[in-house]
Amino acid sequence: MESQNEKKILDVIGRLETKVDSGFSEMHRRFGKIDERFEQIDIRFDKMDGRFVKIDERLDKTESDLMEAIHDLADDVQAINDRLDRHETNIKYLKSHMVTKDYLDRKIDDLRGELVALSRKVNTKLSILVEQLVIDGTLKRQVADRILALEPFPVA
Repeated sequence: MESQNEKKILDVIGRLETKVDSGFSEMHRRFGKIDERFEQIDIRFDKMDGRFVKIDERLDKTESDLMEAIHDLADDVQAINDRLDRHETNIKYLKSHMVTKDYLDRKIDDLRGELVALSRKVNTKLSILVEQLVIDGTLKRQVADRILALEPFPVA
C-alpha cells in the first residue's frame, strides 16, 4: 500500500508541480507585460523630464530678464530720487531767498516816495530857473507860466 500511496502522493506532487510551474509561467508573462508598461511609462517620464528641463530653462531666462528689468527700474528710481533731491534743494534755496509780495510792495512804495521827492527837487530847481530867466528878461512871463503849469507838479 505504501507504493500506491507513494504513487498518489507523487501524482499529487506532480500535478501540484505542474500547477506551480504554470502559475510561475503566468506570473512571469504578467511581469513581462508589467515591465513593458513600466518601460513605456519610463519613456513618457523621460519625455516629461525633457519638457520640464525646457520649462526650467525658459523660467531661468525669464527670471534673469525680470531681475535685469528690476535692476534697471531700481537704477531709474534712484536717478529720479536724485533729481527730486536736487529739485528739493533748489526749491528750498529759492524759498529762502525769495521775496514776498508785501516786501516788494513796501520797496516799490519806498522807491516811489524817493522818486516823488527827487521830482519835487527837480521841479523846484526848474521853477527857480524859470523865475530867474523871467527876472533876467530872457524869458517872457507868458512862456514861464506855461512851463510852470506843466505836470507832474504844476505851480499856480
